Amino acid sequence: MCSRSSPVLHIFLGMTKRVSKSRLSRNKKKYWRKGIDVTDVEEHLLNESVDERQGGVLCQRADDDLFTIDRSPVSSQRLTRKQGAFLQRKRLRHEIEQEIGKVADKKPSKRSLKKVKHKDKKPVKKVPSDSTEQSNMARSSKEKPYDLWETDLSVPIDLDYAEGAEHFLKTTKKKLPRAPSTLHHISSLLPAVDVLNQGASYNPSVSNYQHYVGEIADAELKLMSEEEKLKKKLSLAPGETYVTEEERIAEESAGLIGDAEESDEQEEEQSSVTVEDYSGTEQNNVLTVNVKRKTAERKTKKQRQREIRMRNMVLSENRRKLRNAEENLLYKVKKIDKEVVDELKAVEERMKLRRHRKILKRFCGTRQIGCGKFEPEEDVFLLPEELTDSLRNLKPQGNVLIDRLKSYEKRNMLAVAGEREKSKNKRRLRFKEVEKRSYREM
Repeated sequence: MCSRSSPVLHIFLGMTKRVSKSRLSRNKKKYWRKGIDVTDVEEHLLNESVDERQGGVLCQRADDDLFTIDRSPVSSQRLTRKQGAFLQRKRLRHEIEQEIGKVADKKPSKRSLKKVKHKDKKPVKKVPSDSTEQSNMARSSKEKPYDLWETDLSVPIDLDYAEGAEHFLKTTKKKLPRAPSTLHHISSLLPAVDVLNQGASYNPSVSNYQHYVGEIADAELKLMSEEEKLKKKLSLAPGETYVTEEERIAEESAGLIGDAEESDEQEEEQSSVTVEDYSGTEQNNVLTVNVKRKTAERKTKKQRQREIRMRNMVLSENRRKLRNAEENLLYKVKKIDKEVVDELKAVEERMKLRRHRKILKRFCGTRQIGCGKFEPEEDVFLLPEELTDSLRNLKPQGNVLIDRLKSYEKRNMLAVAGEREKSKNKRRLRFKEVEKRSYREM
């Protein structure tokens, strides 16, 4: 059975018979086409033909033809509030460690060092600390000359991260704490220090000195004239004297001790005068009664009708004039409109001017903050014999502390001291005792 072979087997063996290799020398031109393996080229051409049938070569096709974008939402597990806060803190801590580089130098434990020695037998590399960086910078700065005021020897830190930058600036005291809202409040626009006149100099010109001293003298004369006017108003008229203590006591005790008889005589005289006056008034009344009163004449019917017609005519004439005036207003609409517009513009201008004056009064004036009234400081000046040509011989005038105090009061930064006025309103009610009738009867 083994010696014979089936025909099917012979056919299969014949189909799979190995092709003999071509025996050609490699230095001949004929070997270029027969001895080269062209299977890679055929596979490449076959792949290109397949790609062209499917829509084109892959390397030449667009990304939208090859890929599709999945727009369906990703099913994410919802976290609780505490879990989200913990993850956010962890993420921020990791970002801070990466950005700023403030990772704590953790010393490896003995157990981990033993494992490293047994496995790698290599020393553990330490992370360079800030001190080493500073020492390296100092060593490099010693090598090269540098400007002490220009160069910054501090360790450079990336301040792009907001929270890390704020923490660094606060710890290094480079960032001030949050200022209150009233810090930038503008109390006044007046200058902090007033520049004195040229005439107040230690060696002024003659014209400036005369002008400056003349203004002070005029103000003093005006004050003296006001005091004289007030003194004249309070002075007594010629022939009048002030009331003494004896005269006041005599006036208060009049009619109480020794003037009883004089008072009785005066009462009798007054009673006799009143009786005479009463008798005279009775005679006058009798005379008036005897006089007959003149009666008014009665109007006739025609007179009354004429008055009614005249009254109606006057009323109708007034109505006609009023109607004509209203009709004439229709032809003056443009003129009235223009007058109204002009009036509104004038009102707006006055309002702007009033607002401007109010702002100037607020920021350039002195408000009454305290109980006292602000009084400006007196202008200092030197007499002609006190003027010198050298500052060493100058006689000091004024006081710096008083000048600063007046400046604060003038700029509404300090309250003016003074006595507080007592309020006239009753702060608490008074108890009133009432005795009821039932209680009184008891």
